[in-house]
Amino acid sequence: MRNPTAHAALVHNLQSMHFAGDIDPPAEACGWSKNELISFFESGGEELPLRYPDTPSVAVVTMPAGVRARIFLISDMHCDHASNLSWMKQRLPDAKRGCFDVCICSGDVSDNLDILRQVLDLLRGRFDEVLFTPGNHELWASKDPAGKTSLDRLESICALCDEARVRSCPIRVVSPSAGESRLDDVLLVPLHSWYHPSWDCEPDLPDAAITLGPGIRPASVPLLLLYYAQPLRLKLMDT
Repeated sequence: MRNPTAHAALVHNLQSMHFAGDIDPPAEACGWSKNELISFFESGGEELPLRYPDTPSVAVVTMPAGVRARIFLISDMHCDHASNLSWMKQRLPDAKRGCFDVCICSGDVSDNLDILRQVLDLLRGRFDEVLFTPGNHELWASKDPAGKTSLDRLESICALCDEARVRSCPIRVVSPSAGESRLDDVLLVPLHSWYHPSWDCEPDLPDAAITLGPGIRPASVPLLLLYYAQPLRLKLMDT
């Protein structure tokens, strides 16, 4: 879901593009994708995205009739290294007739947003739907201008996903033949989550116990490249 400022800017831009300044989307449109907003304005405000009452904020993707869903998962490609990007390009699964292919990319693609966009475009060109959730590498803020934090990067990444037609929010993939039972539905939920100290119950390793080879840094270093303007308050919920 976009933040209110980004949403207002996108709505204003689309209203201008589609000569729809007199059409205001409903409050829940903050959770719509850019394409859903475009369809809303192009229809004169008549076409609302399909939603189900039990998950009103979740976008619904209806597969073509007669196909089945295939869901692929990939992560930790680290495409800052050209060899990794080349490896990924060569090993993307082939499309298969009668299948609706979904790719879940769960982060650590690159801390360079230009490379991230290149990879997301590549995935979007191959799969029918792509979902992305950032890893710690995407949130590294060490190379950003002073004052920028990892939370700023998170907002930028969500905007980038919106532009690339990549999902960063939950979707429900449904079959048109499922009927009211919807037994074939698949609910996909990218989680924007983070570590909490209470989950780390292991004692810290003494520095002397960490043996490093040439050029290898301690595993804790990537966490130190994440920057926040103020301490974060994380609310833990029982589920």
